[in-house]
Amino acid sequence: MVTVAALGFGDISTMAFIEAFNIIKAQGWVAFNIKESFLDNSDVTGFSKMVRELIFSEFLDVYYIERYRHRLSIEGEPLYYYAVVGRKNSDVPVELLESKGISA
Repeated sequence: MVTVAALGFGDISTMAFIEAFNIIKAQGWVAFNIKESFLDNSDVTGFSKMVRELIFSEFLDVYYIERYRHRLSIEGEPLYYYAVVGRKNSDVPVELLESKGISA
């Protein structure tokens, strides 16, 4: 599974991402990019929580992660993102996400 745009801005819901992730067979490759704040515990949005749960869990083995300058803001400030590539180990139970307060 590859996404072609940064995730987490309401383009797709957290549950839609997890449903797509769960369709992939075990050991399938996953690649996506996210804004850098999604890996910071200060970001409490659902997508941020879901990404941290996915990356720091047994569901996904991260093979590569790189911070890069995605673009410049309107003010000319650099905006940084992470590119993440990994292999799926197992499905993410929706109940696990719900128990952590992560919803659509």
